[in-house]
Amino acid sequence: KSNTVFQKFCSQNGQTLRALNLCSTNWLSTKSVQVIVTQCTELEEICLQCLEPGLDQNTLNQLVSGLSPDIKKLSLGGNDEVTDEHIETLVSRCNKITALDVGDMSFLTNNAITSILNHLKLSLRELDITECPNIELEKVLELESLPKLKVLNYGSYPLDEMHALTKKLPHLMIN
Repeated sequence: KSNTVFQKFCSQNGQTLRALNLCSTNWLSTKSVQVIVTQCTELEEICLQCLEPGLDQNTLNQLVSGLSPDIKKLSLGGNDEVTDEHIETLVSRCNKITALDVGDMSFLTNNAITSILNHLKLSLRELDITECPNIELEKVLELESLPKLKVLNYGSYPLDEMHALTKKLPHLMIN
């Protein structure tokens, strides 16, 4: 029922909708994602954090390849189905992102950071990569090349890693 109500709402209001928070939603379907990408063309912010159940690969592909290129704030954190390839597709299309949450994704690797560095260099101000165990400190240190980056959520890592980050990236607020 929630899915039907949501789809109807987006069909009627999608052209004027600027922000959408579907954090921890347990009813989001492939059809709902289709409605988001086709009807919500003016979205600037969307939170799709911790979806249960997670989205399948085809639905994620549809989302990252169809989301408005004008999106500025995006939260996908806690969705382990998201891959480096999804991040590459997303940031290559949506290169105006100022805040990106991809935290708590155990399958993301250094390649996701490379994509972010390549495509969000002129826009990114906030990045959450908390609890992404396959992203190495050396790669995180490359974030110094992002001139507008001000906030980095890195999570609870060993003290020596945190020291290296704060030393190499003194202009950032690191959480």
